[in-house]
Amino acid sequence: MLKEGDWNLKDEKWKSVWKLPGPQRVRFFIWTALQERLLSNVERVRRGLAVDPSCTICGFHLEDILHILRDCAVAKDDTSMVHEEGSSWACLFGLLIWRLWKNCSFKPPIEEESFEDLIFLNTDGAVQLESKNVAPGGVVRDGNGDWIFGYNRRFGKCSIFNAELLGILEGLRLIQRRGHDEVIIQSDSLEAVKTILEITSTEANSTLIRRIQ
Repeated sequence: MLKEGDWNLKDEKWKSVWKLPGPQRVRFFIWTALQERLLSNVERVRRGLAVDPSCTICGFHLEDILHILRDCAVAKDDTSMVHEEGSSWACLFGLLIWRLWKNCSFKPPIEEESFEDLIFLNTDGAVQLESKNVAPGGVVRDGNGDWIFGYNRRFGKCSIFNAELLGILEGLRLIQRRGHDEVIIQSDSLEAVKTILEITSTEANSTLIRRIQ
């Protein structure tokens, strides 16, 4: 999909984007990227919103959509870890490039100096529509917004709520293994956040929630 010379938006094959397995938001993101409507630094400069078109991650002089999703050193490292295996691969690959974009757009709070010592965990849970298997994952950054590591795990069948919790727990486990204790969790699941913040939980998956707490 992202090969050189294959970037023809009028090609009928791009309609297959809407048939990809995975969350609707990921399919919409891929379609938006194909329409070249994402605000890369090149696009920001073109619109007069910025003066520097370079990549803030690797320093390459032009940060366009292809650079973010394919050519940046971070993108190359991450996509090389995903192997092509049918619909599962398609779902994981879609989630991966979506997270690459979210990582590029990530700006940690810098209101207080104490944030420099914190670790930021951005997670997301996804359920494959056909198999109902969950594939949560996330990215970890330092207080300056610099990439530390990313992860993606495949589990069995469960709800999207449990997928969100599993993604958070896996991220915390990997962070703790690396010796970090102070973590700010960022999730787009309001239900998961509220449940974790409760002192006690009567949910059926309370054991999983207590492990996160």
